[in-house]
Amino acid sequence: SKRKWIISNHQEFQRKLAETHKIVRFRTGAKIPYWGRLAKLRVARHDKSYVMVRYAGGFVVTCPNDADDQMIEMALHRWLVDRLKTEAKAIGNRHSKALGKGQLKLRVQELQTMWGSCGNSGVVSLDWHLIFAPKKVMQYAVAHEVSHLMERNHTKALWDVVRGLHGDFETAKAWLDKNEHMLGYRRVPTQ
Repeated sequence: SKRKWIISNHQEFQRKLAETHKIVRFRTGAKIPYWGRLAKLRVARHDKSYVMVRYAGGFVVTCPNDADDQMIEMALHRWLVDRLKTEAKAIGNRHSKALGKGQLKLRVQELQTMWGSCGNSGVVSLDWHLIFAPKKVMQYAVAHEVSHLMERNHTKALWDVVRGLHGDFETAKAWLDKNEHMLGYRRVPTQ
């Protein structure tokens, strides 16, 4: 009785999987999603024991001569989480102060079922995958969660606060609803 639904959803899942960015190796020339577009990766080696990541028109990772893909990926992950935290904190503090709430308490982590949350204690949590969305989408997510400091629901009152902080949020919300499967990448195993 559910055959049609199963086939339809399986096809949709396959389409989304095909659209997801794939990375085989973390080597020079690979492309890493960042703020809604793909950025080239350049890997340089050095004799030190640490990994450095910076962004200069693309990702530049300087790593030990014996660094493998996992070490490079972990360093990129830490850099991306820190970058999102820095950007979101600046935006969130501006919004929080505009609402008369003072300094924002922010956590960036992996969330299982949502892009953000605002706890009863006033701590805003964001999923680190928002670093892969266009900046306007991330800015909307921050405005949405900060708005929950005023309105703990999803009534018209909340959306009025979001609009006051972010302006036209509908486009960013629609992008996130439609393209959430694009936030990240899939590792393709090497043979």
